[in-house]
Amino acid sequence: LQSFLPLEVTQPNQNQSETTDGPEPVVVASIHLDAKSEEKRVQQLQRCLERSLELSASPYPPPLIIAGDYNCELFPGSCVHAFLQNVKRDEQDTMSEAAYNALHIADDLDGSGLNSPENEVQYRIRECSRANRLPSNTLPSKEQLQSWDNLHASVASFVYDHCWKLDRVKTGCTRVAYDHDEEIIDDDSESVVQHTDSQSRTDNDSNSDGCVPGKHGRKTMAQWHLDHILYTSHSLVPLGKWSTLEDDELSRERGLPNDRVPTDHLPIAALFKRCPHLRLDEKAKVSLIELLQKLEGRQMNEMQSLLAEVDRQRAELAKQLNANEETSTDPSQTHENKRQKMKKKMAPPSPQIIQHIRSSRSSIKLMRESHRVERENFVKERCWLERLELKHFLGVTPKLWINISS
Repeated sequence: LQSFLPLEVTQPNQNQSETTDGPEPVVVASIHLDAKSEEKRVQQLQRCLERSLELSASPYPPPLIIAGDYNCELFPGSCVHAFLQNVKRDEQDTMSEAAYNALHIADDLDGSGLNSPENEVQYRIRECSRANRLPSNTLPSKEQLQSWDNLHASVASFVYDHCWKLDRVKTGCTRVAYDHDEEIIDDDSESVVQHTDSQSRTDNDSNSDGCVPGKHGRKTMAQWHLDHILYTSHSLVPLGKWSTLEDDELSRERGLPNDRVPTDHLPIAALFKRCPHLRLDEKAKVSLIELLQKLEGRQMNEMQSLLAEVDRQRAELAKQLNANEETSTDPSQTHENKRQKMKKKMAPPSPQIIQHIRSSRSSIKLMRESHRVERENFVKERCWLERLELKHFLGVTPKLWINISS
């Protein structure tokens, strides 16, 4: 990663402010993600985002461009696609069970059924199948879907907690070659070699940016979106981009590399306009912090009151038990009484004290859970800019703050 200072910066308006003495640097990352594992691609991209924060000149996410070979097509349903801002975050991940139930639709699908999904569940089924390189029309197992959905949910949670807003420049296909995963029909024997669906493209996969789909049957040229440019949409606006295979008929016919293009991937490029980083105005920021401190103060007082009441009840119970023992003690047996007191100190708590301890722990646990739900609802009600300010003020992600015990 490298950071660059822009020569000219648009002046912020009255509702925006730069917190640094000069223009905030633009961070540019060049990446080459893993070619086989979706999990490794997720880890690499996540590490890239974390590293970019270290190069920021302010406590907020810097203007960021991440360009390179992603070795995946960023189609909806993929885990890498969950890094994009337009992916809806599931507060509670219940997709695995729904996805597994959706496997029953397989009997009603024709050959293109899984490649023309109508909802998010089917998107995830399709991308999970491709990532696992399953044969055509073979659905993933429940365990594979569970693992895929867990990874997808972790990405969505990471983006939400760290307040990232990423989008993708709509570049076209950059890789074209014979599709080695495609089925091949032998004209003499009319036998069909089974193919996997991990790379085959259909009309619905074209993403409307010029990709020509591969064809089932004899081996044909296939095209892929493997190279991408992601950017922070709150601070950068794309103004233009290079065309790719949609304007290169020769490469579409001959594949890459060829006698005119000596590389197996076409280059991509984009022109951006830098915008001031959005901020809450001072009045809104003060109001937000006051609400936060009011919530924290009330919860702290409630917990302290509960703990004080627990201690009071325990002391009163211990006093009552001691009084009962003293009334049953013979004052003339002084030596025996001392011996019994020493023995009592070494004995475990009485059943009444143990019951009180258990009851107290249950009450404290219920209050902590109630406070956690309150903090969770407080964060859910906040917009993106407010969550960004909360993260800055707290010094931790809102998710971590939610789960901190009172």
